[in-house]
Amino acid sequence: MRCIGRKPTGRRCDFRRGALTMELLVAATIFLATATLVGRLTATCLRLVANSRQYQVAQTEIDNQLERLVSSSTEDLDAAVRGIELSEWASASLPGAELQAERIDDVYGERVAVHLRWAGGHGPSASRLTRVAWVRPPAASGLAASKTQQEAQLP
Repeated sequence: MRCIGRKPTGRRCDFRRGALTMELLVAATIFLATATLVGRLTATCLRLVANSRQYQVAQTEIDNQLERLVSSSTEDLDAAVRGIELSEWASASLPGAELQAERIDDVYGERVAVHLRWAGGHGPSASRLTRVAWVRPPAASGLAASKTQQEAQLP
């Protein structure tokens, strides 16, 4: 067996010279790659938790507003829709939040739609949530009455 770079002195040749440095370099590279990956995943998870929290606040706010609108009398509904305001709790939790409501009256019944938009997540995109509830369901509208008359005429 021949020793490269060393004179044979009867002792074993040291073929592992510099191997420790190479092992340390590989270990440091693997550690840095893992640390970078874990850091990115942690930041992504924290962003997801914050977005989920904002979405839960938005759902609660829009459900509360819908319940308030639907429970108001039919005569007061237009005034309630025009006077809809975001609660202090939601405006503090949702940055740049805007709340809008509209009354819809068509063949499907009388409904109220509430739209909530806020600056959620990263970037210029805004998050939006819309919920619709019936004030007077289709059964109370003319469409359901005409279907009932048609069913009564069947043999």
